[in-house]
Amino acid sequence: KSIEDEAYNLEYIGTGAMVNTEASILEAKKELLKFGKLVKKMTIFVSELLVETDTKKFKKSLTRIKNYEEITDKIESEIVVYLAKVSEGELSEAASMQIRAMLSIAGDLEVIGDINYSMARVIKRKSEDRIYFIPMQRENLLEMFELLEKSLDVMIDNLDNDMGGKHLEEAYHAEKAINKKRNDLKKRHLKSIEKGEYKYESGMIYTDLFSAVESIGDRVISISEATTGKIS
Repeated sequence: KSIEDEAYNLEYIGTGAMVNTEASILEAKKELLKFGKLVKKMTIFVSELLVETDTKKFKKSLTRIKNYEEITDKIESEIVVYLAKVSEGELSEAASMQIRAMLSIAGDLEVIGDINYSMARVIKRKSEDRIYFIPMQRENLLEMFELLEKSLDVMIDNLDNDMGGKHLEEAYHAEKAINKKRNDLKKRHLKSIEKGEYKYESGMIYTDLFSAVESIGDRVISISEATTGKIS
């Protein structure tokens, strides 16, 4: 798809009159599910950028990721405005809790977009400065992205089915796998620096990237937890 094809439109919520609170909340949940799928797609683009060697494709991917970051900002803003309008009506305690949870989810999804764009810029700097990864670094980062993708799949499952929070155990398992991998990479990285297996500049970018993946994992578990509708 060309960049023009990546335009995003809110499908379920708009500026029209709201039928009732329950229906409006349901429509917002559908929009959050769509938002979650878009964020996962953006994350995959970043992982692909990591191994892209064609200069033209690399630049095109960077432009696409930047476009997605702008889209995530717009979606979060529009969902917040919509939910604020829903909140103007008379709300039950349950509806109020759901709206708070959805606002939290929208905010976390937007932050994931920001982190993805930040990683893309780090990868761009790596390319411009001709900083190279050894195969081990690249393979470890791709493994981190694989674990993150699994976590995002569980998050999407939790956003689906009327946000019932039915897959929380799977979500916790996926997050633990990401945290364990990050901790392992951190330990191995320090040993690799001591042994001189790769340059310091390469190591800095490497740690920036696997730490950013873990940060996205933190947001993902927060979203899965919020799908229960219970949030402080």
